[in-house]
Amino acid sequence: MAESLQAQLEKLRLSIKGLEAQRLALGDEVVEPALAALRQQETVLEAQLAVQAVPVEERRMVTILFIDMVGSTAMAEKMDPEEWRQVVSRLHTSMGAAINSHHGSIAQYLGDGLLAFFGSRQASENDPENAIRAALDIQAAADNQNFPEKIQLRAGIHTGLVVVGELGDATHKEFTASGDAMNLASRLQSAAPPGGIMISNDTYHYVRGVFDLTPQPPLTVKGKREPVLTYLVRRAKPRPFRSVTRGVAGVETRTVGRDLEMQSLCQAYLKAYEGHGVVWVQLLGEAGIGKSRLMEDMMDWIDLREETTRLMRARAFPDDANQPFALVRRLWFDRFQIAEDIPLQQAEARWVERFSEFYGREDCDEPAHALGLLVGLPFENSPYIKAMRTDPTQVKGRAFVVSRELVNAVRKYNQVVILLEDLQWTDLASWDYLAEVFFDPFTGAQPNGVFILAAARPEWHPPKGLADLLGSSSSVSETSAPCGTLVDLSPLSDQAVREMAMELLQRVPIVPEQVIELLVERSEGVPYFAEEMVNWFIDHGILDTQGEQWCIYPERLKEQPLPATLQHLLLTRLSSLSTAERVALQRGAIFGRRFWSGGVEALGIAAGTEVFGHLQPRGFVESQPESAFQGETEWSFHQNMLHEVTYESVLKRERLALHKVAAGWLEKQARNAGRLEEFAGLLGEHYQRAGELGSAIDWFMLAGQRALLQGAAREAVGYFTQALSLLPPVDKERRWKTLLGRESAYNVLGEAEPRKADLDAILDLARDFEDENYLAEAYLLTAGFSAQIGDDRFARQYARDALATSRQCGNQAVEAKALSLMALATEFKPELIEPAIRNIEIAQQLARTLEDKSILAMVLFRAAICYAALGDFVKSVDMMIEQVDLHHKLGNRALEAVGLSNLAGVYMRMGLNKQTRAVIEQSRRLNESLGAHRGIAYNMIGLGELALYTGDLRTAHAMFDQALLQIVPSNDIFAKCVILTGLGFVQLGMEDAPGAHRRLTEAYELATKIEQPPQICIASAALAQCTVMQGQLEEASKYINPAWEHLQALGIVGIENPSLIYRLCAEVYDALGDEANLQAVLEGGYKMIMDVAEKISKPEWKQSFLENEPLNRAFLELWERRKRNSL
Repeated sequence: MAESLQAQLEKLRLSIKGLEAQRLALGDEVVEPALAALRQQETVLEAQLAVQAVPVEERRMVTILFIDMVGSTAMAEKMDPEEWRQVVSRLHTSMGAAINSHHGSIAQYLGDGLLAFFGSRQASENDPENAIRAALDIQAAADNQNFPEKIQLRAGIHTGLVVVGELGDATHKEFTASGDAMNLASRLQSAAPPGGIMISNDTYHYVRGVFDLTPQPPLTVKGKREPVLTYLVRRAKPRPFRSVTRGVAGVETRTVGRDLEMQSLCQAYLKAYEGHGVVWVQLLGEAGIGKSRLMEDMMDWIDLREETTRLMRARAFPDDANQPFALVRRLWFDRFQIAEDIPLQQAEARWVERFSEFYGREDCDEPAHALGLLVGLPFENSPYIKAMRTDPTQVKGRAFVVSRELVNAVRKYNQVVILLEDLQWTDLASWDYLAEVFFDPFTGAQPNGVFILAAARPEWHPPKGLADLLGSSSSVSETSAPCGTLVDLSPLSDQAVREMAMELLQRVPIVPEQVIELLVERSEGVPYFAEEMVNWFIDHGILDTQGEQWCIYPERLKEQPLPATLQHLLLTRLSSLSTAERVALQRGAIFGRRFWSGGVEALGIAAGTEVFGHLQPRGFVESQPESAFQGETEWSFHQNMLHEVTYESVLKRERLALHKVAAGWLEKQARNAGRLEEFAGLLGEHYQRAGELGSAIDWFMLAGQRALLQGAAREAVGYFTQALSLLPPVDKERRWKTLLGRESAYNVLGEAEPRKADLDAILDLARDFEDENYLAEAYLLTAGFSAQIGDDRFARQYARDALATSRQCGNQAVEAKALSLMALATEFKPELIEPAIRNIEIAQQLARTLEDKSILAMVLFRAAICYAALGDFVKSVDMMIEQVDLHHKLGNRALEAVGLSNLAGVYMRMGLNKQTRAVIEQSRRLNESLGAHRGIAYNMIGLGELALYTGDLRTAHAMFDQALLQIVPSNDIFAKCVILTGLGFVQLGMEDAPGAHRRLTEAYELATKIEQPPQICIASAALAQCTVMQGQLEEASKYINPAWEHLQALGIVGIENPSLIYRLCAEVYDALGDEANLQAVLEGGYKMIMDVAEKISKPEWKQSFLENEPLNRAFLELWERRKRNSL
């Protein structure tokens, strides 16, 4: 007699155990190959056992569909029998096609209707969904067919336990089902309205989130003690979301002990629905406390409301730190229904299509490409984002603006609901995104009426703005300000755990009290712990779940004591698995919480999909609906703690080799998918754990470059730092590239001190290279940094070094940049003006010979600033216009906006107010499209100065206030100094001397701190005027004398409003009675204005400069008045 599969499996496991016992005697080299072969046989036998033939009759969970025609008797009476038969035949044909296409089976044709089963022969968790989709298709087909009369159908669907099998004698047998579930499905069909599909509450539990449903009044059914909850199906959701069933296989449990928390969530949702800004509800609790379950319950509640919602959902994972904007990518890919594993070209096409649908616009290519670039879709041939690729600030800023516009556009018509899970693992770049898109910290702008429900463990690290919001009292606000509610989930009470235990053991007729008390005592109020204890009962034969009614054997607890902690329990459950199952899980853990069947097979596990398929219903793993790699099944550990326990059970001596193989497999998959850069950080981690440091360095460098180009500068710093920590000193080339990358990231972050340290290291390293191009580049970078922080002396020194070195090695690109930088950093003393102009001209000539037009644009940008400082406005304007046009053609909107802002400043100096306002607004639109808050701040400064000089003090005050709000996060001290000075002038105009004194003193201190003599001069003159207003004449002389001395020694270079400073000096000296200085100031100011006017070659501009520019006009009137008085 042939041995049964179970007997063969038991013998094989004894052989494996015996071989393991001989490991010390035989050694690993002998035992491991033999074990591998036996484990493979074990996996095959387990799979065969799992798919053994179904018995002739058996109890099954089946979804039943009854469907019937409304008013068929009356219709048949009106038709010829042959004609009626054709109608029914066509109807049956369309019904059968729909049922077959959705994996159902027809049990019986019932006159003009039918009975169908879903899951009667091969069960699937999708059976209820398939039944409803089949019914919807049948209804649609009936509506579209050209019948003599309009046909209406009604359907009833119920999911329940039945006995399936063949009934009948030898002459005729039918495969059918019997049981109370059949009666209920038939009753639902009778109760459904014409054209309707009515489902039971049991079916609803499987399909919530997949269809739009309308709850119905409870239905009284004969033979049922309580009325039955029912729902009408309206339609399939355009973007369905399926809840993941967790806990114990075979039971559906309700949530217990969270009524107050649920009430809080519902109130918060209603606040958002009523339009009270963004409402963020944060669930906080330890692992397994029930955060995900509460989120599912909340979605069920929202799903049954009448309004249509647009759902966006994403979850963070432990390895997200290696992938900037990982959460954001999942959020939008999930919304746009883009699978991670589809080819890149298809993903890009679908992205643009779904983006347009979501936005409700057709001309969406540019914004779609901009946001796509942020989340890893390159759009290589896009004409819209060409220059953006090399500027991380533009990439990030534009994508954030697009996202805000997109959410606002959708919110006009639908409620927006966002669900975010496991935020304790959120990457820093995604935190920036969430904070700026939904709570713009610069302007306070936010989408109106957006509900965000998020979950995290207590160790999460949210951005300060969100943490402050959740910790404030804004949760009770009735305004449109953002609201935050923190829901701290505590362990369940003992009574709640008792209720939960009864839910988990609902199929046990009589649950022993000692078992309930054990669950209460050991679970410590943690639902996941309680669920895992029940799973442990099943694993160890204490709970038998084979029949319809479960049996529990509490006496067996004496033989196998229950582990005391959750971690110990998980380890015990892991140990109870077969060797093949345990090793498969361990191999999966090498990849992380998420892993792939193919990856596990690469680590030596055959038939991985079958093994994990057996482990899924036992609560170890979950198959994912989508995979990161095409053709690969992706899995996830049911709980992160389970992954951690499993990984720790892997022998340390095995990990190096396993991580190496895992890295190789991941690299191959990512390369085939065209996503190497996206997985670079993860690959670096694997290669580092494998001890392959050379490969790890390369991947960390690539990850750093990708993060930098995405605008994720903080992550870029982390990757480059990891690479540097592994690099040996002799690897100069890679160290050079890595230091350059990190220096660029620090530049984006505005962190001067670490950037300066990297520049010093770059200079030292450059001196070790034989090629002087490295040194020229290092000098130029350091010169640019010095100019940026306002240290013109060092900027000139390093620029001269860069110039000399570049000429020695023939690097014309560095030479042109160095010449223009030297000119920009010139002190502009009379004897230095001519050399500065010569440097500008040589730089221009050189730049025009180079193919790289971006260098010419940079040189023109700097040259225009120099000519403006020298008072040659016409030449400055010509160069600015050429620079703006070049950057426009290059697609660099950020530098185009800066050039326009500078152009507006020159127009303002000439009194061309109409042109000034138009150009500022043009620059502002570009900056706003990029989310360039620093650029917007400078636009606000320009508008504020224009309003101030034309006497509109109220507008000026508002503009400077907005500028201050925009500039604070960028840490631009110079701009803050200018803004505070402007506010001081506004308050002087309003005759608020104390307020003006506070603002101007702060501006003076900042200007002194950053060593900006022109700003010190301006603040000093304004403070002198302020103290005169306060009657403090002695104090006024302390401020006015340094200002006048500056004008005499250094002239007007760097002073945006020189006529104003001359007028202030004159008025203060007049108040002090200092006639000599008053006369000298008047003469100096008049000469300055006339000298500048002579340089303006366009007559209309010259006239405007003298007559329309309010500061010049005010000074000339003062000069004329004093001149008349002296006669």
